[in-house]
Amino acid sequence: YMEALSYFGLAAFIMVMGQLGSISKINRKLKKLSNTKESKEKMSRLLNELIGKKCSITDSFMGYQGTVIDCDDDWVKIQVANKKKTIKLCPIDEIQSIEILEDKEKV
Repeated sequence: YMEALSYFGLAAFIMVMGQLGSISKINRKLKKLSNTKESKEKMSRLLNELIGKKCSITDSFMGYQGTVIDCDDDWVKIQVANKKKTIKLCPIDEIQSIEILEDKEKV
């Protein structure tokens, strides 16, 4: 009877430890998500300052050169410098680099 009770105690201990591991994994994921949200907000503020300026924006797929038209917390809208004046949308979280080419307004 005591041997069965000790196995039960060991099994309960293992289950509790497994639950603690799951909780810490969830907390780590939530922390990463909050860091991502904070990063996106910072990037959005920076991009808002670039509205009306010619920039080169590189995301994880390709690069765009043109004028930043608008942005929100998720996307940046760029008028590409070509004959058709194509409008491109780029997700903020995909942006790898930004280079300011020149100000639209000359001082």
